[in-house]
Amino acid sequence: EFPDLEEKIYNFPNIISSSAIRKRASEKEVEEFSAYEGLKIVSVGRLNVQKGFDLAIDAATLLKEKGIKFKWLILGNGELMSELSDQIKKKQVENEILLIGPRENPYVYMKSADIVAQTSRWEGKSVVLDEAKIIGTPIVTTNYPTAKDQILNEKEGIIVAMNPVSIAEGIERLAENKKLRETIQAYLLNHEYGNVEEMKKYYSIFDS
Repeated sequence: EFPDLEEKIYNFPNIISSSAIRKRASEKEVEEFSAYEGLKIVSVGRLNVQKGFDLAIDAATLLKEKGIKFKWLILGNGELMSELSDQIKKKQVENEILLIGPRENPYVYMKSADIVAQTSRWEGKSVVLDEAKIIGTPIVTTNYPTAKDQILNEKEGIIVAMNPVSIAEGIERLAENKKLRETIQAYLLNHEYGNVEEMKKYYSIFDS
């Protein structure tokens, strides 16, 4: 569109250090999951319309109705805290899905989980998905427009339709198929998702 500006425009992805994330993910145990033997699910994000946590609560309701034992922690804060808390009480899933607020180190939660669930309505390039991939936790994500740019379906996680029924079915599938979870985890841990080398390109702008 602007060829005369071609030499002045640079594109850089979010810089992520896999070694730093894995180190932090191993720092401590997650108290909320201590001695818990059911399925452990973690979601991370601001409590707003974009992140679709209302869909997560409805999905949790369906999982409870199916008799699945699980604990779903949502890390984050935002303008929908009160509304989502009311929805959790109305659906009577206070023991299954918990809004625990922001955490300084979300990586220990993601590592302790069996599944990282992303229920977003839209994303650009999700940092949370990249972090989950580095940590090696299987992913269930909704099929927002850019999801397939980050997740190889059936290899790095499961991409599901953007509704509570499909989210619940994706989680239930991973819950019941331990071999699939282990296969996804092995794939993730066998690949490198960090990109600190991109910093060299960043520095080169100032050296040129």
